[in-house]
Amino acid sequence: MNFFFRCDASISIGSGHVMRCLTLAKLLKNKGESCRFLCKNLDGNLIQFIKRSGYDVDVIEPEINFQNNEFYHSSWLQSTQEYDAKQCLRFIQGSDRNNNIVIVDHYALSQSWENIIRSVSHKMIAIDDLADRKHHVELLIDSGLSRKDKDYDGLVNETCQLLIGVKFVPLRPEFTYFHKLATKIRNPNDIKKILINLGGVDKDNLTSKILQILENDYNKKDVIFDVILGATSPWIESIQKMTKNMKNKINIHVGVSNIHEFMLNADIAIGAAGSTSWERCCLGLPTVLICIAQNQIQLANDLDQLGVAKMLKSENLEEGLILKIQELSSMRLREMSQRCFQLIDGQGANRILSAIELLYR
Repeated sequence: MNFFFRCDASISIGSGHVMRCLTLAKLLKNKGESCRFLCKNLDGNLIQFIKRSGYDVDVIEPEINFQNNEFYHSSWLQSTQEYDAKQCLRFIQGSDRNNNIVIVDHYALSQSWENIIRSVSHKMIAIDDLADRKHHVELLIDSGLSRKDKDYDGLVNETCQLLIGVKFVPLRPEFTYFHKLATKIRNPNDIKKILINLGGVDKDNLTSKILQILENDYNKKDVIFDVILGATSPWIESIQKMTKNMKNKINIHVGVSNIHEFMLNADIAIGAAGSTSWERCCLGLPTVLICIAQNQIQLANDLDQLGVAKMLKSENLEEGLILKIQELSSMRLREMSQRCFQLIDGQGANRILSAIELLYR
């Protein structure tokens, strides 16, 4: 089969949509399927990263002089849905429709886009988190913690199969592999190593703000801070310069491919409430979750309520960060780790793969 992934990364969008599509692409490629990406040329894109990961990418240029305020996230598309769909048609239509499956992971695309693409795709799959617009697809995946099937009543066609809930969180194979190891070695007694990662972009440079708060109010000689920045982060140079004269022991890592190792070695994390929240849960890593976007608040609040993380809105960083860290006693850390392990088993991507295979086998 020919799989086409329509997803974007940018300064506004972040990297999560591309990363979870890459997770599924890798599993499909290992099964001998053909995988190709369709991505818009946006500031902060991951097109070269996708290519280095071994996939061809068809690049869609943004539309000039367009109006699109259909959905809350429509500005992310930098075009109308119709324009985007017609550009995608150009790249897909040369292949056999009966062997094509399109997977769309984009908050600005809906059934209007899917209905156009259906002319060149035998089956269609949507990955969503919001349940705020209509879809016309054979399979819809929403791994939201509090999501229910009924949330999509009236939003999907009657024949659409729903994969709903955290059992369908698509994590990369390394997290599946190291989940079992983490359950054996995770036994935090004290905070000696803190992992800081605010996503692939961190458009508001909260990393710098966090580092300054820690320098002022959490100056610990025996604590190591590992800071991970995305390869497309606009703050790499300024953060490296800023941390040179700080008293805290700070290691800066850029564009890492082994973030699972940093998670395994950390005692706690300070991180964005995006897709990496699931990765940290899979490896039993308690986290102070920073909400850096409106669509992250629900997830952060849910994880806080379950006792696997501490939620903190970005506007409350200055007065709340140190308090949240201090709440994490050794007993509390162990409880949070166990709850993390119970929530995510790392098998979500394999469950999705099985459902996809049933579409064409």
